[in-house]
Amino acid sequence: MNVFLQRSAQLKEEMIATRRAIHQNGGIGFALRENADLIMACLRGMGIEPHEICECGITATIGSGGKTALLRADYDALPLVEESGLPFAATNGTCHACGHDFNAASLIYAARMLKEREGELAGAVKLMFQPAEEIGKGARAMIDAGLMENPRVDVAFGLHMGVGGDDCSLGDVSYSRGPRFAACDKIDITVKGMGGHGAYPFHCVDPITVAARILLGLQNIIPMEIDSVQRAILTIGSFHSGRVHNAIPDEAVLSGTLRTLDADVRTFMRKRIKEIATGIARAMRCTAEVSMDSGSMPVGIMDSALCDAMRPYVEEICSGVTHVSSEVKGMGSEDFAELCSRVPSMSVQVGAGSPKEGYTITVHNSKVLFDENCLVQGSALFASLAFNWLKDNT
Repeated sequence: MNVFLQRSAQLKEEMIATRRAIHQNGGIGFALRENADLIMACLRGMGIEPHEICECGITATIGSGGKTALLRADYDALPLVEESGLPFAATNGTCHACGHDFNAASLIYAARMLKEREGELAGAVKLMFQPAEEIGKGARAMIDAGLMENPRVDVAFGLHMGVGGDDCSLGDVSYSRGPRFAACDKIDITVKGMGGHGAYPFHCVDPITVAARILLGLQNIIPMEIDSVQRAILTIGSFHSGRVHNAIPDEAVLSGTLRTLDADVRTFMRKRIKEIATGIARAMRCTAEVSMDSGSMPVGIMDSALCDAMRPYVEEICSGVTHVSSEVKGMGSEDFAELCSRVPSMSVQVGAGSPKEGYTITVHNSKVLFDENCLVQGSALFASLAFNWLKDNT
């Protein structure tokens, strides 16, 4: 048996307890103080000295000299009221519905295993405990704070738990060669009209009707203006306006996301979103202000050569099926892409329960449950990937 898998199995009960503590604390964005303190206390107890380089962004280094492999785990939750029914459920209006509590616990104990074998490391392993993934700002904040230097990072590995899908059986591992995460732009469109009494719409300029026309106009871009071989998704997830039944409001706000895999498609769609919104608003006697987040996430491209080189070590840990794809499986976004744009990177999904095993709810649902046994595989993967990449690249 792989030495890291064997040791990880010995640490399983400790990992589960730590994961449950992180889960119960919850927290969103950069407001993760309880879990930041917990993570740093765990690392210090293992003889590892952590450094908080930005708000709740924690790093530490094991080993020295040679090249440096970075291991990244995000640990923020979502602003959801947890409905899992777990005895350790968060009660503060946040919920680890994306499995980041598993990512963090896996990395804590991978750090312990690597520290135990520090004398055998052929270089350095840098740990990255990242806040604010769900709002797409944590990776950039840590990078801006100097994460990639001292020692300089040469390669990055990330990990996530998958649940509720057919490729998420316990023991399965999935990863992609090439594009894995879509670029994501956050969009806000504020339509301004003129409010007034609902009985006299001819004295008003109704922004709700205009915003509705804009929404429909935007949904025409992809089927009619984008080549069908390209992939793009434009989602309007929020439409807010007015407060009462009998009054026309002054403004309406549409909010959503644009996800793309191609830079030219992304540029074109950003341009067309502004043209359609402002053009329809102007034609209907309103104005439209279009805002797109300048800190949007880039496309996350996994390094194919790195993925191929690491496959034997993945399969050494994997007790189920290794799913490897060169096709884009989804259009989700992840700010691990910030690392991908700087160094060769690889993100691995560990199965934490499939429908045939009774896990039918997927991530970002307040009722989601994960099989905690996935921690053994997740922690062993983290440790083995870093250890063996350094060994093979001295």
